[in-house]
Amino acid sequence: MKYCILILFLFFTVSLQSQISDKKFKFYSDSLNFAQAKKKANEDLKKGIYRAYLFRQGKGYSKTFQKILEKDFGIIVLLFQSCLKNNEPSFIDYYNNISIPIIMEKFGDNIFEKTRLKAEKLDKLGKGERNSNYPNGHRELMKFIYCQLDNEILKKHKSKKDYPTPTVTLYISKEGKAYNQKIEFCKDENVIKEIKRIVKLIPTFEYATKNGKPVESVTYFPIHFHKKWKIKTCR
Repeated sequence: MKYCILILFLFFTVSLQSQISDKKFKFYSDSLNFAQAKKKANEDLKKGIYRAYLFRQGKGYSKTFQKILEKDFGIIVLLFQSCLKNNEPSFIDYYNNISIPIIMEKFGDNIFEKTRLKAEKLDKLGKGERNSNYPNGHRELMKFIYCQLDNEILKKHKSKKDYPTPTVTLYISKEGKAYNQKIEFCKDENVIKEIKRIVKLIPTFEYATKNGKPVESVTYFPIHFHKKWKIKTCR
């Protein structure tokens, strides 16, 4: 009986170690994310730091919205272009679950909506601040770029792991036109040439503003030079 228990214990230990070593093991990754988020959120709140992670896609959150929250209430909001979530909760989800109820308790349940409406009004009057925006959002920009990619260049990079993924920084004028670019993490001259060709075709952005006045701005993103990414994004 004693040996049976020992064997079962060893089997359980090996099995558990195997599960933990697998990054796809949901319960482990959830617990790790939750522990890290809980620690960070409680540390911030203890220091009087109010922080939230929000996704601007379809929400109407602007740079003006971000500035008002920080200036008037001391709330730091980190805005992301769009929500690229899988089925598992992330660090951001857990952090927000701790911080946002505290923020709402202190500043009111409607703090984010009230600020969004105020920011929207200022933006319409031309008195707000905003980042440059591509018509209909960042996803449409990426769709445009991937749809333009030359299939002949993509055919040269068939490996699922080893293909160029340059980071592109676009410099956008006060008029909203992409007038220059910086291409990093890529030495393939054909890829660089292709990016420069596409940049010339990109339609005009909604220009950035500061205190209601047009200003130059930058935006950056990676481009995956692989057929699967074109199929996934260009649809």
